[in-house]
Amino acid sequence: MRIPSDIRAIRSAAPVLLERQNGHCFYCARPLRDKSHVDHFIPWSQYPHDLGHNFVLCHDSCNLEKSDTLAAAEHVAKWRERNVQWGGQIDTELRGKFVCNLETATTVAEWSYQNAEASKSRLWKTGDEYTDFDAAVLRMFQTG
Repeated sequence: MRIPSDIRAIRSAAPVLLERQNGHCFYCARPLRDKSHVDHFIPWSQYPHDLGHNFVLCHDSCNLEKSDTLAAAEHVAKWRERNVQWGGQIDTELRGKFVCNLETATTVAEWSYQNAEASKSRLWKTGDEYTDFDAAVLRMFQTG
């Protein structure tokens, strides 16, 4: 049985993410306007828990295009960099509303990408563009 996420609670993370992303979409880097979504970087369908460090803010269109797929290497690198740089602030600002543990979020992400490699999944880049799995993604999790 899956427990649905609380959309209102998730939306409460938007101001924190907006600030950490300098007002830009996590995926396409264009400025965010009115229609933004808080996205589960590791899709909720793969890990149905709301982890503060797993959230990214993006255009509604980018979120709908990515859907429940894993993001390509360039997005993983950006997610890792964001969490290294801002992980403490994300923890402080979202704790109390969500589980905030960067180590857990990173472990979940690594596990998801290991499964993607095993199943030869394609990774989402942008729009309807996908790429074959690249083992370099897994090395990103080994670099601390």
